[in-house]
Amino acid sequence: MSGEFTELFQKSLQTIDLLFRNGINWDAFAHSFKKVEGENQDAKLDVQSIEKKGDRLLLVKLSTSSSVDK
Repeated sequence: MSGEFTELFQKSLQTIDLLFRNGINWDAFAHSFKKVEGENQDAKLDVQSIEKKGDRLLLVKLSTSSSVDK
């Protein structure tokens, strides 16, 4: 179990969290994601998870390389 917290903490540093209120326009999200991904190819962006955080809140976690300036 040694190092478990450190591993979890390092994983959280390799994510970008996007919080959407009142839903999300998936077409706009996909377009923006592809644009940012194309402009920052070293970032290695990927959707890690999508979580509902209440009635009208949606959390999208993006994984990225550790060298990216978030």
